[in-house]
Amino acid sequence: FFKQKTAYEIYQCDWSSDVCSSDLKAFEGEWATWFCPQGASPGADKCARFALALFQNGEALCGSYASATAGGASQYAGSAPVILGNVTHLTANTLVTVGRAQQRMRVAMNVYNSRLRAQRIDAPPVDVLFPAYAQLKRVNRGAALDPSFVARVEAACAAQFEAPQGVR
Repeated sequence: FFKQKTAYEIYQCDWSSDVCSSDLKAFEGEWATWFCPQGASPGADKCARFALALFQNGEALCGSYASATAGGASQYAGSAPVILGNVTHLTANTLVTVGRAQQRMRVAMNVYNSRLRAQRIDAPPVDVLFPAYAQLKRVNRGAALDPSFVARVEAACAAQFEAPQGVR
């Protein structure tokens, strides 16, 4: 006979915080998607690309993004970190810094069925290459973003995680 697990054992939480053991690194990694015209196969010549590099330390989330229009006419790779937020279970409330003026917009993110959904809450203050809504899938490190870019984001996020709470 098999012992049936309780809901607590399946989804083990520290009830003194909003973070569960299964959530501790739920957002961490590289996430990517293509935006293609109907009938087009994913590829840089006909499709736009959007990717995130995210790092998570408990409830804290940090990262950056890169995007390119079809054919690479417009490209953006955010300096690190441009995404900062807090995680509660499988939802993150983030502020994304955009544009040369360093303006911020709120973006809600959640992880569901191995997909990350990102949705802008605020209209962007400037024209940005950050989609209003994106559903991304986790990809292997280096598959969507330049490894040196990810390394810079990771180092900046490590410093962000070590900064005192009021400095963030």
